[in-house]
Amino acid sequence: MVVVDSSVIIHFARSGKLELLEKYFKKIKITPEIGKEILQEGKAGEEQIKKSIGKWIVVKKIEIKRKSDILSNADMELIALAGKEKDFILTNDNEIVSFASAAKIETMWATTFLVGCIKKNILTKQQGKKILYDLIKSGMYLRTDTYAEITRQIESL
Repeated sequence: MVVVDSSVIIHFARSGKLELLEKYFKKIKITPEIGKEILQEGKAGEEQIKKSIGKWIVVKKIEIKRKSDILSNADMELIALAGKEKDFILTNDNEIVSFASAAKIETMWATTFLVGCIKKNILTKQQGKKILYDLIKSGMYLRTDTYAEITRQIESL
């Protein structure tokens, strides 16, 4: 299974594409702290997230053994859960990727996940490009060169 960061869930929910996570992974794990971050009253996608928790979004408790001055408790829980359960992390956060890498935990970028959805025929190329645009429009940060590279990868499939 995969442990998913709040930024991925929030942006896919805001874009109306949260179900892609279920189609691709079947089930995902989050921690209670990630749950708090994604369930904010009145935010776009909130209802879709609420309906999914307990069904295909599994909340797993974990105790963090150390604090960080750089990462939040939610991010530390995410890394601890992935390490304990030998899972990988789906994120869009460079600091999480760095910390996870140092702990020998595999990660996947949200953009890599999107390309994977096209490779698995969950999405067409056109749908993938539209969702990439919608994710950025929803507030997901993506460098211009990364956007260009992901668009190139999608076209080459």
